Amino acid sequence: MNLGIIHAYPNDDIVISLKDYYLHLFVPIKDGMVLIEKYKKFYNVKVYPINFDGGDETVRKIIEISKLVDLKCFLPLYEGGIIMSSLVSLELGLPFYSLTSSIASRNKYFLKLIMQSSFISTPESIPIYIHTPYKYLQQLLGDKIILKIVDSMNSQAVIIVNNEEEYLKYTEEIFEYLETESLNSEVDRNRFCYGKDSVKVIAQEFCDGKEVNLDVLVCDGKVTYLGIFEKADTKGPFFPESMSFYPSTLNDIQQKDIFDLSRRAVEAMQIINGIAHIEIRYKGDNPKLIDMGLRPGGAYTIRAIKELYNIDIILMVAKLMLESINPVNIKLKDDVAILYGGIIFGKSGIIKNIDGLSTISIPDMKELRILSKKGDRVVAPPFSSQPHLCYYYLQGNHIIELFKGHSLIQDTIKVEID
Repeated sequence: MNLGIIHAYPNDDIVISLKDYYLHLFVPIKDGMVLIEKYKKFYNVKVYPINFDGGDETVRKIIEISKLVDLKCFLPLYEGGIIMSSLVSLELGLPFYSLTSSIASRNKYFLKLIMQSSFISTPESIPIYIHTPYKYLQQLLGDKIILKIVDSMNSQAVIIVNNEEEYLKYTEEIFEYLETESLNSEVDRNRFCYGKDSVKVIAQEFCDGKEVNLDVLVCDGKVTYLGIFEKADTKGPFFPESMSFYPSTLNDIQQKDIFDLSRRAVEAMQIINGIAHIEIRYKGDNPKLIDMGLRPGGAYTIRAIKELYNIDIILMVAKLMLESINPVNIKLKDDVAILYGGIIFGKSGIIKNIDGLSTISIPDMKELRILSKKGDRVVAPPFSSQPHLCYYYLQGNHIIELFKGHSLIQDTIKVEID
């Protein structure tokens, strides 16, 4: 069976999970030859380099290829490809999310409006432009204000400001970033899908409590919840991913509230079959939905879910989109603790030296994935789509031990950047 995947940076996990299907990968032209060479060893993979920033022309090209190879559906595995997948599926009559839901999953302001219409709590959000007065926003949102590009990914260009000076500085930088024509795809790999709406940036109230995320499977309208992962307590000024862990510190009542909010969000988005990655942050005792992507969480979230529930999320998504699966029955493993995180660059420049990578040894560390090396040019938050030196994945029986391992990694690995 032929499946389509639109992805700016596909990985081997996708190919391995979907080994029983014929995969048609639509990838950026810049990486076309590299990915063709990489996947030529897989008999079931065909790579199509296309211009991701071509608008209607890109969609028409994907439609033409899809007809030729008789694609049965597109898989929502990459957030930046959701709208293109929806447009192509709509034209070809293939199963996928509605265009409205797909756009909402990529546009944080549109998502807020949909949630608001269903009485689902979200942070107060206001569209802003280059000359929107700070005092106007301060009166409505408070002293601490979050700035966000409405369709950004991976917390890229998410910034907290505490005063007018910071607001003016970062507002100018965000709009300048969106208007730039010079794109470095190595550090800005998702830029092609930013700034596509008339509302490009929002100001949002700051929720100062815990942040959690969870993936939910939806099969014939029935929602299955796949664990609640809690993120590091981050107060800004930027919000790159430094740590997520399971089990969370939420009590039973709070977990029930998270599950209820997630179910209502799925209903508001009218998802019948598929998956959603939902992010929620507390303000006081109130959980507020801050984002909802119609795709699985990241690679380590997928791995953690497999460890906790013994299910392959990528394979499950294929079956759900093809509507070839009954409602999901899962069982959570007992006494499993998981933590995954990364080392974040403190500034941009050339890596001069890295200490600690070769000496770090933690019994519960199952993987250390190094992303950059000495001599590489790297970009720090807030405008980097890849602000990490490395990722790591820890698993054991006690979360306290994993916290100790996380702290040791953060203290041991040091990066010198010129």
